[in-house]
Amino acid sequence: MLGIIGVPFLTLAGTTATAGAAALYAAVGVQTRQTQTIDTGITYLNDTAQWYRSMVWTFWPLRILDPHNAFLDTLKQSGRNLTALTRTTRRAEPDINHILGAIGFQTPTHADPSLSHAQLAAALFQQLPNIDQLVNTFYPTVSQWNQWIAHANLPSLLVTPSQWHQFQNESQLLTQDMQDLRTALPMVTKMIPAKGTRRYFLVYENSGELRSTGGFMTAYSYVTFKNGHLQPLHSHNIYDLQPHVRYRPPAPLAIHTWLYSPIWHLRDSNWSPNVPTAVQQMYKFYNSMPNAPRLNGVIFVNTWVADTLLKDIGGITMPTAYHNLHVTSSNANYEMEYIAERSHLPAGVKKKFIGTMLHLVVHKLAHSSVPVLLQTVHSGFQALNQKDVLFYFNNPQLENMAKAQNWAGTVDRHTNGDYLEVVDDNLGGHKDNFYMHYHVTSRIQKIGSRYRQTTTVTWTNTGIFDNWLVVPYTSWVRFYVPYGSRLISLTGGNAITQDYTNAQLHKTVFGNHLTMPDRLNKHYPPTTRSMTATYWLPKGINMSRYVIQKQPGIRDDHETIIVNGHRLRPFRLYTDTTVSLSPSHK
Repeated sequence: MLGIIGVPFLTLAGTTATAGAAALYAAVGVQTRQTQTIDTGITYLNDTAQWYRSMVWTFWPLRILDPHNAFLDTLKQSGRNLTALTRTTRRAEPDINHILGAIGFQTPTHADPSLSHAQLAAALFQQLPNIDQLVNTFYPTVSQWNQWIAHANLPSLLVTPSQWHQFQNESQLLTQDMQDLRTALPMVTKMIPAKGTRRYFLVYENSGELRSTGGFMTAYSYVTFKNGHLQPLHSHNIYDLQPHVRYRPPAPLAIHTWLYSPIWHLRDSNWSPNVPTAVQQMYKFYNSMPNAPRLNGVIFVNTWVADTLLKDIGGITMPTAYHNLHVTSSNANYEMEYIAERSHLPAGVKKKFIGTMLHLVVHKLAHSSVPVLLQTVHSGFQALNQKDVLFYFNNPQLENMAKAQNWAGTVDRHTNGDYLEVVDDNLGGHKDNFYMHYHVTSRIQKIGSRYRQTTTVTWTNTGIFDNWLVVPYTSWVRFYVPYGSRLISLTGGNAITQDYTNAQLHKTVFGNHLTMPDRLNKHYPPTTRSMTATYWLPKGINMSRYVIQKQPGIRDDHETIIVNGHRLRPFRLYTDTTVSLSPSHK
């Protein structure tokens, strides 16, 4: 009898031991870059599935006593999922080995070639179609696992509720990342063809100095691929292009008035919140330069991407030319500004700071552990989905792929409902937006057969005046609202209100200028200012939904919606969001 009772514990021990061996061999194989060790881990994974099925079978007497035992149902379903994962992994094993061998792992037929960073990047790009196929092979199984994990409740004997909840969240993130990979890989593969040259204008936007598409365009690089191979990357100050630009049109009125610049420049050309419109304006400046390299598109990357990446990898240490400065997510923004504007380093050293930092980040990533790499992948997709990275492609098919995922920074022309995007352009030339917090309140009231909306934006600046990064904040603010809306009043500005329609974007726009006072020291409270637009929404508008688009580059934006006196649940705006308005609220 004791022997029979001990069988479940024996099978549990076998399951635990083989699962541990599978994880150990896989980890060692990745660390030592040997596919044979990883293959051994896959073999142990298969053994784990067999032991697990045996363990489930040993509990069959409980089924007789309790035909509806939830614990046994959980064991049985998890066993099926584990078997499916094992079969998928076995089927994909040759493809896994092929990809790993191509990127520098030792295989039975190839010694470890110890690829350089450039060679590794080239190999990865060459393997994108195979990686795409591999992701599509695993996704159904991973998705099935995630569905089970999301609804399963394991006994506390096996795992604590907090541990299981954390595992559920991690499973959800992994599934979402794989879904994003399935979307991104075909686009990236088309961006980087195996033959020919593709060149993209990579724009670094400083979100501390907020602009319509994410920040002031402070630097640029050419991201060039030749026959699928990434060419060396070098960063340059955006001002380096100014002497070569021949196109010099009059500046928009707000830029002329508040930046004191009658001439429009390339560095300020991202004035439209609609990225395709902004890029077409950029192209007019760029293409006026003699012998300017031909571009296939533009990629915008803002400050927050660098911060997140540095957090994932634990920061970097700059070389002796920069006094071995340790750059982290908490000091990167300050140090980059200090190096550029206040340090006494030679001009050439200052100019190379971003490029040197990028090289060190790539080097550290190439030597990071698998968990760090996975976290970096997740952060990359988070940056895409939160509009910290935006694409524009000359190729219409590629552009449509980016638009379909909301990675193209487009203003939604036809929302079939209420709409809002508040666009804040810092025209003070300083970096107050590193310390700025936004709160937007939308009050919608039905009056007769019409709807009146009052939208209030409140700025809170926690920065302390230093006459360098933080000064009295000055910006041009625009409210993009449904086409045909009629302005009643706009308060909180200190200029003549602009009220016009943008036919291209199918929006009505209200604009005015904002200034904020100083916060002189930490003993003073953060400074605040508000601007309020009150307007009639168009007649016959569909009020079942409210689309709120996020301005790229804003880090902290809180939204409150009040409909006919009913306050909806407040939320933080991470990305473009559609809010359903209940019939009872209308």
